[in-house]
Amino acid sequence: MAEHERQPGFIKLLWQGIKALFDQLLMILDLPTASNTTDTRLRRLRRVYYSDPQINTTYRQVRDILRGHVHKKNYGYYDRMLSTERLVVRATRNIRGSTSYDILSQTQQLSGRIVALVEQLEDIDEIATLYKNPDSEEAKTMAESRQWLVSRIEEALNLQASIPAKVVSFNTSKTRRKLDQLGESIDRLMLQLDDILESYEEIDTYHQIPSIEDLELEGITDETEEQHDRSSHL
Repeated sequence: MAEHERQPGFIKLLWQGIKALFDQLLMILDLPTASNTTDTRLRRLRRVYYSDPQINTTYRQVRDILRGHVHKKNYGYYDRMLSTERLVVRATRNIRGSTSYDILSQTQQLSGRIVALVEQLEDIDEIATLYKNPDSEEAKTMAESRQWLVSRIEEALNLQASIPAKVVSFNTSKTRRKLDQLGESIDRLMLQLDDILESYEEIDTYHQIPSIEDLELEGITDETEEQHDRSSHL
């Protein structure tokens, strides 16, 4: 019995592994992937950005990856984030051992946190379209939350942009002390971005910002109630 219960889970894991391998093959061939997850899109974008120092969001390859998943007005955030990563890749080329990998890996983790903020921003923009009256309390709440998120994203991008200069500083001295300082600096940036994400969650809870699904369900409920009221008067 236990073996039969475990089998569906094993098949699911096996299928996920096959999909991941298939996505890797499609990315190598520069073809659209079967998966549309954020991580997959970031991997594809990195492959394009790292291959050419001139690449930016005006290039078709980049736009094809972002189209349908990221609003055009937010392309600039991705460009700044990935351009910083590309600078880190170049700055760490002459660093031996696992240090270069560790620095790039941490920089990419910072990007993941920035993307989470951008996705929150896109959720707010989508929800805001449902409030037609700009003077309503809901619309004002959306505007305040959006302004707060934009400032936090800018702060996060500026923090991340400081990493390449720190790597260059390490390259010129290559002392253990400089390496420790670089690692500590990146760790602080990670903590700061975690604080930013936690702060947004607190604001989200305080304002009780609804999800798109909740709002659509609420709209359907209201419409049903109106229809019921009309039928009761007939």
